[in-house]
Amino acid sequence: MEFWRRGGSSSQQNPVHTYTAPGVYTVQLTAHNPDGPGTLIKSGYIQVSEGFVVNFTATPLSGTAPLMVSFTDLTTGTPVSWLWDFGDNNTSTEQNPVHTYLSGGSYTVTLQASDGILSQTEEKYEYINVTEVCLPGLYGTYYNGHNRVYSVPFPGNSVNRIDPRIWFADDASGGEESDEADWPVATLGKTNKFSVVYEGYLIVPKNETYTFYLRSDDGSVLWIDNVADTDPVVIDNWGGNGYHSPKTKSASLSLSKGKHPIRIKMTENEGKAVLHLEWESATIPRQVVESFCYVPGGLAADFSAAPPRSGFGPP
Repeated sequence: MEFWRRGGSSSQQNPVHTYTAPGVYTVQLTAHNPDGPGTLIKSGYIQVSEGFVVNFTATPLSGTAPLMVSFTDLTTGTPVSWLWDFGDNNTSTEQNPVHTYLSGGSYTVTLQASDGILSQTEEKYEYINVTEVCLPGLYGTYYNGHNRVYSVPFPGNSVNRIDPRIWFADDASGGEESDEADWPVATLGKTNKFSVVYEGYLIVPKNETYTFYLRSDDGSVLWIDNVADTDPVVIDNWGGNGYHSPKTKSASLSLSKGKHPIRIKMTENEGKAVLHLEWESATIPRQVVESFCYVPGGLAADFSAAPPRSGFGPP
């Protein structure tokens, strides 16, 4: 004979019981046989939630990057914890978080709420739509000094400018082609002891393998997709301590159609100053890369590049 206790009681061997109030219940079973009774107690064995429905809203639902969005939890009942997934690899455990979307795209937002017993989830597909303003050209930052190491941020004061392509040389470089006379005198007033960082997006026209050619004097490096100082480079044309005469290095990379983060760092000590970037693929003959854009992000260039010198740069 069995005797169950669980907010009620039963003498059935395999009873069915309905819990009508939320809570945490301990279940006790006492069973009898000819040798006597035995009891088993399971503390907190049954957990009953009052039930709730997860819901949320957000404002604004669309805009340009960077877009700050305020989320409001509308879950019924008495939830005690929240887990938000904003759809851009970022999460929050706040009840009513504020999140900033940095890149364009359509983002699916998920909220998982719990009352300590039950967890429920609400997903809103492509709920937040962010437009990314990407303007033509690359964002250049020029520094007034030579740097021996590329894997750290360049120090010192800087001047910013936007350029449609990377095809520069100073007058001392001899036959090296340039879009700008005696680069970078127009920006820094000199052609020696400077460094520059160009960054933005490479716009790839189709899924293909692309070969990049980076030519410089002195050192230069190229990153694509993973563009932090400490990320592996696609092309390392830096040389020892950033010193060398004009030299071209190349590398091939399989890229998908669309925008890819790109970053170039270059430094010049003395003598010739050259920085060229070209590419080619099975469908693109070798040529200067001009397929760039950059996201302003609140930054403004001090001025644009000087007009091209007639007959110096390739078409």
